[in-house]
Amino acid sequence: MTSTSYSFILFPGDWIAARVNDNQTQTFLSHVLNKGAKVVAIGGQTGALFDALKNARVINNVTPEPYAPSTGFRFKIATSPSGTYLYPSNLYQNTSDPNSLIQGWNDWLTGP
Repeated sequence: MTSTSYSFILFPGDWIAARVNDNQTQTFLSHVLNKGAKVVAIGGQTGALFDALKNARVINNVTPEPYAPSTGFRFKIATSPSGTYLYPSNLYQNTSDPNSLIQGWNDWLTGP
């Protein structure tokens, strides 16, 4: 598996929903997210992305908006006096307009 912090992976929501309990999918999600990748589910059962992340032990618990047109997850890096740490960043988009989706992804990726 190859992944970098520049990886941006899109899944159809129904595809990820069908693989929530799949060990290979869980291993893949854990691996790419810990390498800095960003994952997004589009259309269909997008909220299942968070179920898959929970099953992969990437997150402990989350209550996502059920089936927003686009949901995503990534780790952000922060620093404090005690060191550097990762914290989760969730994406919820309530639009299906392609231009708005792309702008939202850009804002999510480049924002604070």
